[in-house]
Order: sequence, then C-alpha cells, then structure tokens
Amino acid sequence: MKRLLIFLFITTTVQMAMAQHHQPMYKPFKIDIAVGYADPQGSGSKAGFLAAVEPKFAIMEELAVGLRMEAAITARADASGAAGDVHANASYLATGDYYIMRSGFRPFVGGGLGTYTFASETVKVTGGGTVTIDAANLFGYMLRTGFEAGHFRLGLEYNFVPATNGGNIKNGYFGIKIGGFFGGGRTSQEEKQQ
Repeated sequence: MKRLLIFLFITTTVQMAMAQHHQPMYKPFKIDIAVGYADPQGSGSKAGFLAAVEPKFAIMEELAVGLRMEAAITARADASGAAGDVHANASYLATGDYYIMRSGFRPFVGGGLGTYTFASETVKVTGGGTVTIDAANLFGYMLRTGFEAGHFRLGLEYNFVPATNGGNIKNGYFGIKIGGFFGGGRTSQEEKQQ
C-alpha cells in the first residue's frame, strides 16, 4: 500500500510538472485584419488595394488554421495588354500558418486553398473594339510568409489562380499585407512571467 501511494504521488507530481511545462504561451483564438497592395499578373494589368479578415485557431503552439476572406481591387488585362475596368474580386480560403519561433518575434510560413470569384469586365482593345472578360469562380491556392511581433503582422502572399478566356486572362496576384490581430495574445500565466 505504501509503495502504491508513493507511486501515485510521483506520477501525479510528474504529470503536474509536465502540464505546467506545456502550458500554451498564446491564446488559441484570434482574428487577423490586414490591408495592403495587390499586384495582378499580366502585362497591362493595374495594381490596387486589398483588404482581408481571417479568423484563426491555434491547434498547437506552432500551427494555426483559419479562413481567409479577402477582397482585391485590381484591373486584369487580356493577352494584348489592354486593361479592363477596376473591380473588387473576392477569395475564400481555408488556411494554415506554421510559426517557426514561439516567442515575441514569430516568423511564419503558410498557405491556403479555396475559391476566387472574379467579376466580368469589358476591355477596350488597342485599335478599337472591346473584349469581354467573363466572370469566373475558380479554385486556387496561396503561399505566404511573414512575421508577427506583438499584435502586428506583416505578410507576403502569392495567389495562384488559373487563367481564363482560353488562357488570355491571368488571374494570379501578389499581395503585401500589413495589419494586426485581436485575441491570440500571451496567456495570463505568460504575462505574469514577463
């Protein structure tokens, strides 16, 4: 009986010590909000503005999954280089970010998969006439890197989206984002240790 009590005491003590050691440093839920610059592919296309909201949940300290909802306001161009009107195009992606470091300055790499929605546009072709760029809902993916420091976030992203209109319209775009996030700060235990 005495050995059993000693065994239970040691086991409980080790488990409590391990639980304290593995206490999460950050709160698991956060919402990223960002604005930035969007540069579409294709000669003659016009760069513009983007805005995004992305709720996330950290399934472990180093890995967060989320849903990125973004609007990119740009003008696409056809193969001749003639640009269309400026339109807001939307994307909805399931995302994942892997954080390379666990403390204050946190570089990350990540990506996402989902749908991109493009509005129809009319392009004035050099020499007269017009070409219509059809509206499209396309499946694509995104790769990104950046860092977080405090509640500040900087990200570089490339959105890989298939071409449309027989390959004449390139839909991919590069984004530079600056923003912040609500939630996701250090846990109260981590704040006390600082």
